[in-house]
Amino acid sequence: MTLARATTLPPRMLQDLGKRTNLSMERYSQAERTIMNSQTHLNRDSPSWFLGASHEMTEGAQNLSRKALRIETMTMMLVEALNMSSEQASLLLPTVAAILCPDSPSFLRVMFECKKTDVRYRTHTGQCNNPLHPTWGAALEAYVRFLSPEYEDGVSLPRMKLPSAREVSSKIHSGGLDLKHPHLMALTALFSQFLAHDLAHTPRMELPDGTRLKCCNVDYENFHPECFPIRAEQPVGCMEYSRSAPHPGNSLHVIINTISWKYQFL
Repeated sequence: MTLARATTLPPRMLQDLGKRTNLSMERYSQAERTIMNSQTHLNRDSPSWFLGASHEMTEGAQNLSRKALRIETMTMMLVEALNMSSEQASLLLPTVAAILCPDSPSFLRVMFECKKTDVRYRTHTGQCNNPLHPTWGAALEAYVRFLSPEYEDGVSLPRMKLPSAREVSSKIHSGGLDLKHPHLMALTALFSQFLAHDLAHTPRMELPDGTRLKCCNVDYENFHPECFPIRAEQPVGCMEYSRSAPHPGNSLHVIINTISWKYQFL
């Protein structure tokens, strides 16, 4: 593993990072078992439960997110070991990612599978539809970023010194004049939402048994590491929210898209 052409990490450091990552992931799993045993989860049929249901994880997304969490954990330990700033981490860490490259076994596996597909028909997963880039537009791939992420630790932790998402939303959508558009109507927004749901689906983190995470008004030992509740004004106070499922295609936190752009070709 290298950070740059002139920097190679010693094998002993990698072994130590691997052991520490294993211990950290075991603690993560133990925390989840504690939460499941306490039956701390969202109540079925509550508004928060239905919102979580619209971002349900598939088994494939669950497996990928576990791999991604392991990569992120090792990456955060690497940042700490090398005493890197968040800016340095954002710049250097993508170069050590386990990305899908032409030399990787996963890429070769995809290419092998593509040879067995009938080119007259598109695959239901979107994989192999683009002969030059067989994973473009496929299900269970990571979203592409237009801008580089800015995490608190340079890896995964959201920035903490930002205003509440609820506060931003309330200020943007409150007050002002209700102006009618000259030719667009409410149906435009509904149809746009229909198209968006045909192109993208972002799963949220869940417990291993598929239950929705409860992040508000829970004891410390039952607070899941992937919880990120939203601060809100009273009487709401706290809004349920868990982070989106990560994809293992990068050392930094990137998000899974669980559906495919079925008609994407070139």
